[in-house]
Amino acid sequence: MIVNRDSRALPLVRQRYPDARAYLWLHDQLNPGSRRARWLAGTAEVLREMAVTAVCVSDSQRRGVEATLRGIGVGERVRALTIYNRWTTR
Repeated sequence: MIVNRDSRALPLVRQRYPDARAYLWLHDQLNPGSRRARWLAGTAEVLREMAVTAVCVSDSQRRGVEATLRGIGVGERVRALTIYNRWTTR
């Protein structure tokens, strides 16, 4: 299951699809202390219980996400990876 931006949807994903692997696709900065980081912190229990991968769109964004994950105690449990946003124009 892919959850777009808002980790607060993860409890519902866990309830409806208990065996699904979840991907939290993040498109904007998420740094320790930010509003989205607080949302993520609010779902720390779910992040510990589910298999979740955070998908980031840049390396600098991933570093902020990883710092946030470590700060809320799930850094060892949640994998973060980068899939770059690439737009091609012709």
